[in-house]
Amino acid sequence: MKNILITGGSGLVGKHLTVLLTQKGYQVAWLSRNPEKGSSIKTYFWDVKAKSLDPAAIEFSDAIVHLAGAGIADKPWSDERKQEIVDSRVKSTELIISQLKRSANLPEVVIAASAIGYYGTTTGPHVFTETDPPGTDFLATTTRNWEEATGKFRELGIKTIQYRLGVVLDAKEGALPKMALPVKYGLGAALGSGRQFVPWIHIHDLCNLIVAGLEQSLPDGVYNAVAPAQNTNNELMKMIARVLHRPYFLPPVPGLIMKLFMGEMSALVLEGSAVSANKVLQTGFQFSFTELKSSLEDLLVVRP
Repeated sequence: MKNILITGGSGLVGKHLTVLLTQKGYQVAWLSRNPEKGSSIKTYFWDVKAKSLDPAAIEFSDAIVHLAGAGIADKPWSDERKQEIVDSRVKSTELIISQLKRSANLPEVVIAASAIGYYGTTTGPHVFTETDPPGTDFLATTTRNWEEATGKFRELGIKTIQYRLGVVLDAKEGALPKMALPVKYGLGAALGSGRQFVPWIHIHDLCNLIVAGLEQSLPDGVYNAVAPAQNTNNELMKMIARVLHRPYFLPPVPGLIMKLFMGEMSALVLEGSAVSANKVLQTGFQFSFTELKSSLEDLLVVRP
């Protein structure tokens, strides 16, 4: 297996994964609506809304890493935005599958992103595992439909690994810089009760977990892509302050205020349950960052 096709390659995970795969000697290509001339990354055209995908991309690929999807928290959840969140995941998958059905070349494996939103945005003592049923809210329904779509790669005889991603921690992009910003100014505080869990994974570990799936060391199936540690929102914010050597004394931001500003989206930050990493650990995969403190120190501490 040498040629890896990535959807969502220009996103947070896709960019880091591209660097890692290239370092390991893989040939990487992206699917994009705007293939850039002169780019160092081979890029093939696709347009999900137009149901168009360059068949050469499928012929290129020994494996597909399907990360494409509109950002969950990038824009307010209007009805139009909700539909975009769904379609960018489900219809993009359907487009790839339709092209595969017309191709004589099938990839050996598909790695498909999913999300811990599958379990629903609730706060409670239960630790969710891969065998738990889906929740019933918008994100849970979206993720269930997403997994049903990506699960159809198996109907083509393709090994399929679906990773339910937690909050991906990265120094420059994603949730962590947004959480760290008020802390840097001494304004860090928990959100709502602060007791809601925030299942997370270091970007380094996530990329290595994807590589483990590509290199056949993980069996076909669904896996929670989260670190073994179980941390609440308050613990996360407090540890960010500790690592940055900033004060942490303000009372939690009331949930009502978050709901007024964010509406239905507020559930993303006000609710959250613990999610188990045991299934991944049982495969023999070794996390480099199992605890929150070491993960944040690696990402936030500026070293000379």
